[in-house]
Amino acid sequence: HATGILWHAVRGDARITLFGTFHLRHDATEAHLAALSPFIDAADAVYLELSNADAEALQVELANDPSLMFLTEGPTLPDLLGDADWARLAEEFKSRNIPPFIAARFKPIWAAMMLGLGPCEAQSGALEAKGIDTLIGAYAAQAGKPSQSLEDGAAILRSLDDVPQEKQLDMLRLFFDLTIDPDDLMYTTKARYLSQEIALLWEYSR
Repeated sequence: HATGILWHAVRGDARITLFGTFHLRHDATEAHLAALSPFIDAADAVYLELSNADAEALQVELANDPSLMFLTEGPTLPDLLGDADWARLAEEFKSRNIPPFIAARFKPIWAAMMLGLGPCEAQSGALEAKGIDTLIGAYAAQAGKPSQSLEDGAAILRSLDDVPQEKQLDMLRLFFDLTIDPDDLMYTTKARYLSQEIALLWEYSR
């Protein structure tokens, strides 16, 4: 089953509908929601990676405990990377509308993840736009079926600290060796998702 993003599993009277979401908003987001709406209406429960309520609670927790995402004590990224590497990264963050003085305090693994979003996507408001996950959660709540979380967002963030800092820095330095433009990579990923070539996407990540 190398292609497809919408699946149904049936056993007796029980039915599960599975939909593979693309977290960032795209041209087909509204159409996907319209296609999913009848299944949400008929469902007993709706599960998301992170429900809207839990996502909002996680934002509050991040505001109350910046150490989940930021280096709140000790050396910052300019100290850990050195002047030359930091200067290159600072320009990359600026191109994504992230002020370097804020980026300087990202944990290395968070900085690496932020750089995975290309400048064009970042400048077009990709991080602020509501993706399908949020829209599914809102529709489900309106239908009287508030979504439930499959994961504990805060626990996942804390688990990132299990990665040694030097390894996190190595992950961040890998950005300098990228031969693919992040915007090109995102465009290709999105195009393959919309054509439902999911197994091919997995091959890209090797």
